Amino acid sequence: MLPETRQGLVTATAVVVATLLAFWLELDNPWWAAFSAHNISHGDRNFVIRKGLMRLAGTLFGIWLGYELALGTHGNVLIQATALFVTIYFATKMRFTSQYDYAWLIFMMMIVMMMFVGIQEPVELYDFAYARILEVSLGVLVCAVINFFVRGGVAKTSASAPDKAHMVADIERLALMSGCIVVAVPFLWSWLELPSMVQIAVTILAMVDRDLLQTREKSGYRILGCFAGGLSGLLVLGLGFDLLWAWTLVLFVGVALAGRLYHSASRFSYVGKQFNLAFIITLVTGSGPAESIMPVLDRFSGIMGGVVLVVAASFLFAPKRVQEPAGSK
Repeated sequence: MLPETRQGLVTATAVVVATLLAFWLELDNPWWAAFSAHNISHGDRNFVIRKGLMRLAGTLFGIWLGYELALGTHGNVLIQATALFVTIYFATKMRFTSQYDYAWLIFMMMIVMMMFVGIQEPVELYDFAYARILEVSLGVLVCAVINFFVRGGVAKTSASAPDKAHMVADIERLALMSGCIVVAVPFLWSWLELPSMVQIAVTILAMVDRDLLQTREKSGYRILGCFAGGLSGLLVLGLGFDLLWAWTLVLFVGVALAGRLYHSASRFSYVGKQFNLAFIITLVTGSGPAESIMPVLDRFSGIMGGVVLVVAASFLFAPKRVQEPAGSK
């Protein structure tokens, strides 16, 4: 069996087990448990532990700080926007300079989620924070246990390290871009009546890359993967897989097949990851198989909205090309 095929099966097992346990525990948003299991799954057990710990640390500290900021700035739009910008600005710089980049990414996501929930539904803030901690912890624990007892495929070939001089030159630009877009989301959400403000912001942070050109390339892969995964999930819902065992089997097969691409060394591996995330979002809702497509469409629209904003900002913040003098060729 090919390593990527084996790892795809291990990933699918972790996702299904985490999802079913989240259903059993009646957690608010079981897809967060599924996401956590999916995103830290890897052929290297040490990598799983390291990434799992970073996800837990980013979640705990992000929710703690986000909770304090949401309560401390409630009712004052200017202070909220300032706190959000400053936090995302400095956290983005840490993300692209620290060896714990994944922890900083999750840290930012949780802060943004907490502050946006505080804007929309402040009375739900504590319950929201408590549920996210349980869901993320469950997904990480399940994935770690499964990867410990079941050896997955070998680690895929990593990309070449970025040029440090180029990376440092762009960090300031990336930090400014991330802070500005995230701050703009609540205003655009209110003005244009956009769906799923939280999903838009999370998508934005996930999309930002060290290289703005890579950000645009990832946006294309994200759109392709999300459309394929979302449409596949909607097709499953349309076929009416109401029985839990049939629904579980479809979820397992879909995640395993896309997981094979995700864990391969292909340049399109990111498409496989986005397929699975959209597929999970579509199928995993509430405490069982989805009964309505409206929440699914809302989250899916939020993803697309975030992609559009990142692509637009990548052109706005991209460095200007240096024109060669005439006759230099």
